[in-house]
Amino acid sequence: MSKILLNFTPHTVNFLRADSALGCPIDSSGVARAAEHVEPQSSIMWDVFGDEGFHHRVPTVRKSFGAVTGLPDPAPDTLYIVSQIVFDALPGRNDLIVPSDVVRGPDGQVIGCRSFSVRSTTTGKLEEYCIRELTRIAHQAIGSAQASDRWPARVPLATLGELESASAVAEILRQQAYLVEIVEAPSPYDPGSPATRHLAISRR
Repeated sequence: MSKILLNFTPHTVNFLRADSALGCPIDSSGVARAAEHVEPQSSIMWDVFGDEGFHHRVPTVRKSFGAVTGLPDPAPDTLYIVSQIVFDALPGRNDLIVPSDVVRGPDGQVIGCRSFSVRSTTTGKLEEYCIRELTRIAHQAIGSAQASDRWPARVPLATLGELESASAVAEILRQQAYLVEIVEAPSPYDPGSPATRHLAISRR
């Protein structure tokens, strides 16, 4: 069955057919972006010359990506070309593809791609199952918060698994009119415990 390809990257994607020297340009129809979260971490000391004589203090951060904006809902027989970051941020969407087998010109500039990367059907189904289960866990936490009127509801990311899955669950909850943040805080039941990453879920 033929598919409609819509480009939601900032640039024209030039598909290079194997049987032709000519490219087939796919103009941008919009830009899908994933929200970027940057958390400062402890700095490292760089021994510049390797002799313990001269050091630079180098800051480090932990970077993650959350809610995606600018991407349409799934549509029949339609695939959306997106960046790898957006692709990874939405593991439950099997209608996303990413330019692959990139071809560069003599100056190193990208001139096109010869294929597109798709999500494994098996992996996609597994991820969809995980996201459903993780959403169920989050709703249990919301139910407990409603019953006790103690907000925000918190779900440790150790429970939610990989951050990509947590981001997908957060996006589902936002669509259900909850406010969701990824925070680092002690357990609400043990304020003296070490800070860990949570989904903090509040009512709008």
